[in-house]
Amino acid sequence: WDILTPQTVKGHVAAVRCYRPTGSIRNRNSVGATHQMIGRATEMGQILSIIEAVTAGQTRVLILAGEAGVGKTRLFLDLARHASEQGMVTLYGSGDSIDQQTPYLAWRAIFSSYFDLDRLADASQEVQRWHVIERLAEIAPRMIERAALLNDLLNLGIPESDMVKALEPKLRHASLTAMLIDLLVLWATERPLVLALEDAQWLDPLSWKLAERVARTLQDTPLLLILIHLPMTTLPADHALSRLRQLPNHVELTIEPLSPSEVVSIAAMRVEVRALPQPIATLIAQTAGGNPFVAEELALSLLESGVISVADGQCRQEHDLAEIHIPDTVQGLVLSRIDRLGPTEQLTLKVAAVIGRVFGAPILEDIYPAHLSDGGMSRTMERLISADMVGVLQSYSHLRSHTFKQAITQEVSYSTLLQVQRRELHARVAHSYEGLHAEELPELYALLVHHWHYADNGQRELYYADLAARKFAAEYANHAALTYLSRALELSDEACQRYELLWLRLHIHERIGARDAQRSDLEQLEQMAEHDGDHKRAQICNAWADYYRVISDYPAAVAALERARSYTGDSHDAIHARTLTLWGQVLEYQGNYLAARGYYEHALAIYRTLDYPRGEANNLQNLGNISWYLGDYSTAHTYDLDVLAIRRKSGDRGGEAICLANLAQTAMRRGDSTAAHAYQQQALAVAEAIGDRGSEAFIHGVIGESFLISGDYIVAQRHFERAIPILRAIGERRKEANSLNMLGEVYRDLGNNDAARTCCEQASAIQTEIGERSYAAYSYLNLCSILAANDITAARTYCEQGLALARETNNRDAEACGLAYRAWLAELSTDWAGAEADYLAAMPIHAELQASAGACEDKAGLTRVALARNDMPVAAGWAAACEDYLDEQGVAGMEFPFRVYLTLYDTLNALGNKVGAMQRLSEAHELLAERAAAISDPALRDQMLSAVPEYRRVVNEWAMNGR
Repeated sequence: WDILTPQTVKGHVAAVRCYRPTGSIRNRNSVGATHQMIGRATEMGQILSIIEAVTAGQTRVLILAGEAGVGKTRLFLDLARHASEQGMVTLYGSGDSIDQQTPYLAWRAIFSSYFDLDRLADASQEVQRWHVIERLAEIAPRMIERAALLNDLLNLGIPESDMVKALEPKLRHASLTAMLIDLLVLWATERPLVLALEDAQWLDPLSWKLAERVARTLQDTPLLLILIHLPMTTLPADHALSRLRQLPNHVELTIEPLSPSEVVSIAAMRVEVRALPQPIATLIAQTAGGNPFVAEELALSLLESGVISVADGQCRQEHDLAEIHIPDTVQGLVLSRIDRLGPTEQLTLKVAAVIGRVFGAPILEDIYPAHLSDGGMSRTMERLISADMVGVLQSYSHLRSHTFKQAITQEVSYSTLLQVQRRELHARVAHSYEGLHAEELPELYALLVHHWHYADNGQRELYYADLAARKFAAEYANHAALTYLSRALELSDEACQRYELLWLRLHIHERIGARDAQRSDLEQLEQMAEHDGDHKRAQICNAWADYYRVISDYPAAVAALERARSYTGDSHDAIHARTLTLWGQVLEYQGNYLAARGYYEHALAIYRTLDYPRGEANNLQNLGNISWYLGDYSTAHTYDLDVLAIRRKSGDRGGEAICLANLAQTAMRRGDSTAAHAYQQQALAVAEAIGDRGSEAFIHGVIGESFLISGDYIVAQRHFERAIPILRAIGERRKEANSLNMLGEVYRDLGNNDAARTCCEQASAIQTEIGERSYAAYSYLNLCSILAANDITAARTYCEQGLALARETNNRDAEACGLAYRAWLAELSTDWAGAEADYLAAMPIHAELQASAGACEDKAGLTRVALARNDMPVAAGWAAACEDYLDEQGVAGMEFPFRVYLTLYDTLNALGNKVGAMQRLSEAHELLAERAAAISDPALRDQMLSAVPEYRRVVNEWAMNGR
């Protein structure tokens, strides 16, 4: 049976061609054998259930684990046959024990099949390039501008568009990942899709990451992701497989050994007979240990050595078993079979083993250490194929044409070589690769490091380790880059090269948040630069300052910046400008906005003198943020427009998306909802165009928050529910928690407290897991507001937890919010003194933050306290301040505007101002009607109006007094 590979024409399934996967097992159709698996009825029952779910439109993850030779591939092949019968397409890739660092190695085979490159495997890069571009234009024309990203996966040499050139490594990686997932979605919507990754224990980190992204993103797509691997029991919690095991749509099958009778049946099938003589059957049953590969190897060994013979479908025993030696390990069995091969076949296996489990016959012939007659290699390979030690790949190419059927065969063949032979053959392989076309060489950097390492040629190994590190760093393959950077540093003794390698490794460690390693690199760089020029020392001081800023050690950051300035003085160069920018950021993070603004303005002036647009845009954006924090939204808007112009001129689409999102937030604060929504849609379009899922989710969150503030809860809910799965898929846990919190607020304001509580508890769990404390305060405070009406004791506990976290992390906004919530709980308990104290404490913090809407809500709370005490002059004073604010600013930015309206309604009534009271009630009713009208579902609308106490009272008061 065969694995299917797609051919697409204009996005539709036009035809299906049949392929066997790498390492597949030969059909066993003789002497009545069928495709039915032996002894796997339970597993196949589960698999059939999984296939049924996928064909019904669901995503499933199947993890197949088991020891070598236990039958994982057999089970997968039977699964593929059943999937094919249900109209599914199967794409296959595998890890490689030699090449465990090349990014996306297993996925290359899958996407080569996706683009039908198998039939062009030996064609020129130019032919393959135009074939992929034409196919992409047919099935996904909107991706053409990003087509060059596929070079990182398929080495097509597609020229980069201006947009791709402008992508930072992180965004380039994110855009490629999004593109690959979108392509899979396009295919899966045509026919249910099976993606199989075998030998997953050897997958590179980015292949694992993509597998996890696929599983998390495609939740409602007819797709089955299969991971086949040797036992991997001691995995860290953050490994992709550990996280995949936590998904609700995953099934894990551990392939157990077969029974004695089952392995005997498999052995009989392997030598093409119905039954074995009883002594032979007993031997196999006792020796195989339930492992079908061992049973097959033993049966073949007995046949090849003449212990048994096969004629007319019958097996006869020719020798007494007591007279023969049976190896006691599977490696020994394989070695005994290799020993019975001819000298040429033995040597061929050994040379091929040096190349790797998958190898190209032309490379093998090129490095072969003995003379072969014309056609000699082809005849030798045919004999090895007949012996079932080597298989042929359907996608035949110069570099990949054959494979060892089992990794054990390669390992045993390699182990028979002497050390001197290994060195010579590895050098031959490396020289052969170096003789290929230059366009193919970058894809072989990692393999060249491997072969020159085992050839004991440190100079050539260093050369390619350096090239591999830089290539992988540019592709955001951070772990692979670190592997080769560290190896290059071990090999290099040249100071200048070591400095460059360390500097690059420092930035990779910074990218992935490896703070201890980052610090170690900084210490080494500092020692190396001790006798270099002032500019290099200043550069390292800036790097120290950035490190301390990230870990929130602001005094140490300032000290590092002072050292940097001592080296550069007041020079107008990029290093000094960077010092000033970092200083501004440190001050900004400490809340010293006015001082931060001065540093940003100084840095901006230098960058403009240097004509350095990126530095100019970054500092303009920083100045816009400062103006926004200070409530100067007009100035923030001006800065953001300047940033937008620079980002667009330089082609920085990622920066453009963020800038548009900032403009949207500023417009919302200025009360210009029309402009805000226009900017939001522009930002979303840019993020989608470049495949920046992180920015896309962020913008959905911005849009959701704006609609939450304006009271359009259904639209807000829709955007948060679009943001959360993206954030979950890309691993943005902090942002996921923030969006869950705001979705909880939406549900609270819709009157669905159960859903609201679930969202906020999920947010809190994530924040606890990742150690996020500042924003965790909001989760506790939201839970407080949700529970206040029904469980005031639990609400008070959550409020105190949130308030404590806010104070510990110096989150002034959350502190003011917590004080206001605690005051409200005091009101509910008629603790008027406590309520008054907390509202009075919250109000100056809101004023400090220029959160005037929050301060107005504090004044409304003080009005209610005075009214409860029958202190009418004080109540009238606070009420007048609230009325002035409503008349000037409206309710924009208020969390509980109906509470404010009802406070004024009660107070004005108590003061005898019936007309004023009815005016405020009318305004409240009009606002509530507007928000309710946005909910098309009558049941949901009725739930909202009846479940939220303030809404219910507005409706009731209006029904009694408003007509």
